[in-house]
Amino acid sequence: MPWPGASTSGCSPPSGPHAPDRSMGADRTFDRDTDDPDVVVTEMLRLSAKVAGRMRSAGVAGRTVTIRVRFAGFTTITRSRTLTEATDVTVEVHRVAVMLFRALGLQRARIRLVGVRVEGLVPREQVHRQMQLGEREHGWSDAERAMDRATRRFGSSAVRPARLLGGAG
Repeated sequence: MPWPGASTSGCSPPSGPHAPDRSMGADRTFDRDTDDPDVVVTEMLRLSAKVAGRMRSAGVAGRTVTIRVRFAGFTTITRSRTLTEATDVTVEVHRVAVMLFRALGLQRARIRLVGVRVEGLVPREQVHRQMQLGEREHGWSDAERAMDRATRRFGSSAVRPARLLGGAG
């Protein structure tokens, strides 16, 4: 089931003719309910990579990361965090998603579905990242754009985070 107000593609509907999406997201319903936080964190990485890749393809970045967690009893909760700068970088989206998940303080709760969404999308060319002292000039953003090029040329399984190797992609 898509997010409220979202199309089945995981993107919010445009508000006018040719208007860009306001958010992009993805979720996964597990085949079996899981109470293993490592399984959830790994799935959040897969979802973060999917969403960030779609944002880069669309030429947008977003400021608010939202997670959705549905429990075995169908209770659903969402949590979000707004970043100081918009991002389209998997590592940054995943870091925030995991922080939000861990802040729930779940103790072996059985989880049925997990979702990651990025909202407040803006055109990528409007994002100007302020480098911090000691930060590398080229980082995850450049690496992920290189991964996108390799994926377009060699297929979706050409490059992916090591944590996702061996799982269904």
